[in-house]
Amino acid sequence: MTTGKGSINVVRFEVVGLDSATRERWKALAQSVKRVTNCFWRVWLAGHNQAGNPKRVRQYLADLQTWHKDGAQGEPPVCEVQCLTTEMTSAIRAAVRSEYPELNSRCIELTLQVLGRRLFRMKSSKGAIPRWMRILADDGEFPSSASPMPIPFDKGNSEIIVPTADGEAFQLQVRVDRIERPDRSYASSTKDLCRLRSNNQSPILWQIANGELIFSGSNLVYREAKNKWFAHIYYQARERTESPELNARHTAFLRPAQQQPWWLRIDGFHHFVGGRNGKHVAHTRQQLLTDRWGRQESYKHASSARKGHGRDRAVGRIDKLQDRWKDFVRTANQQLAQQVVALCVEHKCGKLVYFQPTGAARETRFLHTAGKSPDRPDNSGWDWGQVGSILQYKCQQAGIKLEIRKVGETKARPSVVEGALSDGDLGDGQSAKEKCTSGRGREGKPRTKIFGT
Repeated sequence: MTTGKGSINVVRFEVVGLDSATRERWKALAQSVKRVTNCFWRVWLAGHNQAGNPKRVRQYLADLQTWHKDGAQGEPPVCEVQCLTTEMTSAIRAAVRSEYPELNSRCIELTLQVLGRRLFRMKSSKGAIPRWMRILADDGEFPSSASPMPIPFDKGNSEIIVPTADGEAFQLQVRVDRIERPDRSYASSTKDLCRLRSNNQSPILWQIANGELIFSGSNLVYREAKNKWFAHIYYQARERTESPELNARHTAFLRPAQQQPWWLRIDGFHHFVGGRNGKHVAHTRQQLLTDRWGRQESYKHASSARKGHGRDRAVGRIDKLQDRWKDFVRTANQQLAQQVVALCVEHKCGKLVYFQPTGAARETRFLHTAGKSPDRPDNSGWDWGQVGSILQYKCQQAGIKLEIRKVGETKARPSVVEGALSDGDLGDGQSAKEKCTSGRGREGKPRTKIFGT
């Protein structure tokens, strides 16, 4: 039973089957989206300047500072300036459509929606003042775009075509340009058809096609380092009520360990997930680091004829190695989440607690240190936040409640069971020995349970 929409998630597919003319046209449209972004900020700032709002914002910030210095007595000052008014929105839309008619109307509308939400949500780098106020007060932080931007699309100007035979790939049909027709009252657009290289993510496309997942606004992204186009497909998982087969009071605990990749504790037992000993992680990291160091050393002693051709050529191969490590981490996290959710469903766990390391604790886990050389530092870490985001939508699909507890490095003594919980991580006053016991003791008396209720 569905109860609404869940969080928005994304999967990436490589776009293949494009001819050279389509690729160049998409590149030009990506530049147009960049200019639309800059035009948005230009017209928005011009509207505030015409209304004299920068002076009002500066006066409000001065009054607010005085109010705080006086001990915050009485009512705080109120800012009368609105961030984005209806008149400004209409002026921005008219300016963008007149100056960039080559973009599809739906692409323009999606771009303006994203920029409008970003305008309200942007935070200042100093203090709690919204960033748009600092911009109007001439304190800097004015945003601008110098690189090609993703081309947005959604179900209004695109269609995902499912394969009709085994071995065929999913296809994506998009309309991202706009062609004027003087003899008609409306314009037309080019229907671009391309194939999506699945990369083991085709089940998500099947779920979108079947209506199990909600197709949301997506992007066409150009990666200059790879000279490839990618389709970032965004979707929303439909929230489910608690599955009758799952017990909401039955809890599983997932934690990255120090001697092996992961610990998954269910009913007082540890389950090996994400690899038993993690040798595959160490091997992959050592291979990539060795290749990277070798290429750096080779370029260091290269002849003068190979040098002086720009940074992109010098670090192009190194960037590809970085992408390989990111792809490996993403794949490993997806496989981990799938395995963890399957075990939770098998043991009828209605709740999963993920202990996400933060701060110094991030660098003490096995997945961060496996395969590294102590003499040569590198930046091949592990994306712990990505684990939580992948678990989020996997648990939503299975009807499991996910709780993410961020834990840092503490001075507490090591836990009784390696990979379980330390005293500092639990933080409720009980000892680790009391919390890591479950079931009944030798005397037949019930012991204190930590995992589950």
